[in-house]
Amino acid sequence: MERPHLSGNLLSDFLTQLHEEDRIKYEQRRQEISIIDNSSIRDRLAMELLMEKFLSPTAKVQAQIQDAAKHAQYMAEAMGYYYADHGLTRDRARVISSQFRLLALQLTAVNSLHSLKLLYTATTLFLDSISIFQHRERKYSIEHGMRQGILNRINDCISKPENFQSHIDLSTVNRRASSELSNDEVEEVVESARQLTRSLHKNQELLGATCPKVEEAVKAIDLFANPSSERYGRLLSWQNPPDPFWHYGIGLSDTHIFDTGQGLRVFERENAGLVEGIDDIAFEPERAIARLKHALHVFSEWEYTLTGWNCEHLSRLVATDRPRCYQSSVLWWMCNLTPEGDHKTARQVLLNHLTRVDPSLTR
Repeated sequence: MERPHLSGNLLSDFLTQLHEEDRIKYEQRRQEISIIDNSSIRDRLAMELLMEKFLSPTAKVQAQIQDAAKHAQYMAEAMGYYYADHGLTRDRARVISSQFRLLALQLTAVNSLHSLKLLYTATTLFLDSISIFQHRERKYSIEHGMRQGILNRINDCISKPENFQSHIDLSTVNRRASSELSNDEVEEVVESARQLTRSLHKNQELLGATCPKVEEAVKAIDLFANPSSERYGRLLSWQNPPDPFWHYGIGLSDTHIFDTGQGLRVFERENAGLVEGIDDIAFEPERAIARLKHALHVFSEWEYTLTGWNCEHLSRLVATDRPRCYQSSVLWWMCNLTPEGDHKTARQVLLNHLTRVDPSLTR
């Protein structure tokens, strides 16, 4: 039976998607909290919203998490020796091994209950994607090894509240009645919550404060842009033989393009063509350039991956409002995309930003 292609960034793609979905849920909840008039209720809800991010694993749980990381390293090594027993080729085994090593690194970096829960979900999705490779004996299967050595350990950590302690002294929040708190304790909890709430009320522009890299990129766009050029504000594509992939960017002039891939920079290239068949959905050049600048503020910290979030996704989102990658669409089920190859959340994320700062750039 033909096995599907495995992405070398499968685990990180799942993590990126989960973090973004979590960020959107957080932002929605933040907005709901911000409109509550009663300050006491608002402060308590703000605290509940961020509580899991304050809870760090105890020393005992840290040791258990490190054991899970050690098992991930063991699984990575085992794949290199026993790949054939699992129906894997050597190349596929290398891909899975690298993902196990990434998982080990992610486990050692866990610093909160919140991050451990996200990693547990991503690991489960990763296992679901590779569970098609099966050993003839269940006790030696990848699925059994991951469940016993990694997932069960993480689940044991998550299931017990006493396994985590607050970064700051907020243990009193768990008491059911405020009457149980001393005046000093009440004041400490309320003041901490107020500080959180003030940060929640900040304009999202401040939450995603412009970094030097983005400022430099925007200046470069203005410097090299030539509105009289046919390529200005247009979606462009090109190839770099022997690389078989098509690369995408937004045209600035007859000689310069903005790279929407890993570089997020202006570069010089004359040999690039206009992408055809999008005239009915493409934004006017001036609006596309404006959308590009805003997109840099929104997506500059997103993790670039070959299939899950790449230059084609971002450039098509800027130029056409569709974060689509046709090259990834054949693997959509492994990259957490729609069947058409669309990133599931990027459009909404940009739309939310533009609706707030410049609705004229939306449809």
